[in-house]
Amino acid sequence: MGNCLLAAVLALTVIVPAYPAERASAASVTTQGGFTQNQLDGLAYLNEIRAKVGIGPLELDARLTQASQAQAAYYNTTHFEGLSAHREKPGTPGFTGVTPGDRALAFKALEYPHRHRS
Repeated sequence: MGNCLLAAVLALTVIVPAYPAERASAASVTTQGGFTQNQLDGLAYLNEIRAKVGIGPLELDARLTQASQAQAAYYNTTHFEGLSAHREKPGTPGFTGVTPGDRALAFKALEYPHRHRS
């Protein structure tokens, strides 16, 4: 059950599609990105499932991982009644962006196409 939850979180927040020619082993990701063993295990589990259904592998992105960890810390300390787990409120401690796309941009993770519109 824990592996399934970890795989789901990774699938939604901290991974990007990998190009087939650039598949990285868990060992190379560790030396390049400094990911935790739990993150690597979750990625391996998710990629195992993806391979079984004929979908290409994913790889971790260090900046998206940082953005996700910051958002999780924000939510754990400030989860307001009625506030979505995926949205942050400007002006609150730990705020890094309203939407996941805003937070990805704040951590310079990628040019995320779904920026929050005021």
